[in-house]
Amino acid sequence: MDRTNLTGAPRQVYNVYGDESCHLENDGQKVMGLGAIICPMIHASEINHRLKQLKAKHDMPAGYELKWTRVGISKMAYYADVIDLFAGYKFLRFRSFLIKKDLIDHSLVPGQTHDEWYYKMYYKMLKPIVEVDDFEYHVYVDIKDTHGYERTQELARILRRGVRDYDGRRITRVQEVRSHEVELLQLADFILGIVVYENRGEYTSEAKQRIIEMFKEKVGVHDLKKCTTYRAHKFNQWIWE
Repeated sequence: MDRTNLTGAPRQVYNVYGDESCHLENDGQKVMGLGAIICPMIHASEINHRLKQLKAKHDMPAGYELKWTRVGISKMAYYADVIDLFAGYKFLRFRSFLIKKDLIDHSLVPGQTHDEWYYKMYYKMLKPIVEVDDFEYHVYVDIKDTHGYERTQELARILRRGVRDYDGRRITRVQEVRSHEVELLQLADFILGIVVYENRGEYTSEAKQRIIEMFKEKVGVHDLKKCTTYRAHKFNQWIWE
């Protein structure tokens, strides 16, 4: 693989760890979210290691998986450290793409299935991340079911076509991984959970409300219910309406 840019210099490679929340068509949830952590490949091992160290620091089992659905008041110090880690590394970024599900109407596109629409939305989430031609991107998504391979191939096709990467020189990898084996994918789940929970507006957990306020303060986000500018760096968000 040629890893040089148009000037002949080495291209920087970014790992993109994508996750989704409330994405099923009839799950009764108000808001669907797609999100991704972006990390330079040269720093990915370091960050995965740091996240593992935080679990050890807070006496968690080595196999403990950071997930938004597991958030509880007893682990607040751990979640604070996780947010500090994300906030503290300038090269770590997060992008989210939110959809208000009551606005979804597949009949507007004859023959469109929910799966096809889902891929289009995943493309819209990833596009601002992977559209810069001088860089190379490895996209990792969580394994969901036995049809994962076919779905990642379809996502790769739509994504490359959408950014005119016809020879696969820019998006060189779209691959399933197991979230319990990849700390950065767990971080994507955690931050996406923060964003989706805030936009659902159903505040039933004191711990989750405290984490949301902590995230906003430490990351410098004033309102998780609004779009950012298209090129916002640390925290980038778009709400599809």
